[in-house]
Amino acid sequence: MNIRRTNPAPGARRFRTEPFFLQHWRALGESLKHVDANRAPTAIGIAVMAVAIALPALLYIFIQNQHALFEDWGDEASLTAFLHRGVDAGAAERLMQQLSGDSRIDRVRLIHRDDAFAEFAVSSGLAGIVDDEINPLPHVLVLVPHTGTWDADRAQSLIASLESNTLVDTVLVDFAWVDRLRAIGLVAKRAVFIVALLLAGGALLIVGNTIRTLVHQHRDEIEVLKLVGATDAYIRRPFLYGGAIHGFLAGVAAVLVVEAIFAVLRNPVTRVAETYLSDFTIAGFSVAQTVLLVTVSSGLGWSGAWIGVVLSLQQLDPVD
Repeated sequence: MNIRRTNPAPGARRFRTEPFFLQHWRALGESLKHVDANRAPTAIGIAVMAVAIALPALLYIFIQNQHALFEDWGDEASLTAFLHRGVDAGAAERLMQQLSGDSRIDRVRLIHRDDAFAEFAVSSGLAGIVDDEINPLPHVLVLVPHTGTWDADRAQSLIASLESNTLVDTVLVDFAWVDRLRAIGLVAKRAVFIVALLLAGGALLIVGNTIRTLVHQHRDEIEVLKLVGATDAYIRRPFLYGGAIHGFLAGVAAVLVVEAIFAVLRNPVTRVAETYLSDFTIAGFSVAQTVLLVTVSSGLGWSGAWIGVVLSLQQLDPVD
């Protein structure tokens, strides 16, 4: 139905002179009335939007926990040089100091044979049973290269120089798994980003369709408001606030869903980590991440409502 209006209606002045704060407060009240009057459709829309938001959020937190786990393991490329068993601690420390000055190496750590044997005895439950004098372990040097300037040629050069050293028995190269791990992590991040974009688009459509339905339910009221001089901005506000409320509630629901999933998984994961002598435990959202997720979700709701209400109001524009 097209509306023809020639002169400004007497009530138009009220829409233009009403205080800004009062306009938004009134719009918020109207949006809450819309939500209350459409509880079932609103609940369904919020639930669907919450699932769409929770999925990429859950994947993101899983990746975040994966990084924390790998940091606990030590996900840096490294070389491990096992010295001959006859090399004493003094010679091992001098070699460590010598390698620390190599421009290809970021840092070097010496693991004394006695410390390694004591740690092995504790972890295997043999502490106090085995005699330290039968320690078969050598001194070990763990070398971490400079990641910014590291390449295959420098790796081979360093490995060759270590293997030619008379104090070194064996060199263990530990690069390939780190490269694979980082590549897998990059793929996972890109996949989560793509999924997040797709589901964010779905969330926009969900809210937009819900708001379009609300606009058509209030079609007669909107036509009357236009006749008495209400601007499109005045008419849009309640629906935009309604979209923001949808997004806010969906964001809160998504956080609760993700936290519930991690609460169920936390104890089993901790037990598995303990069997590997790790104190790793999965972590959910931080306060900042929670606020960011709910804010983004509210913004999606507002944006979806804008799309829906603008498309609907175009059909009600007056004809000059």
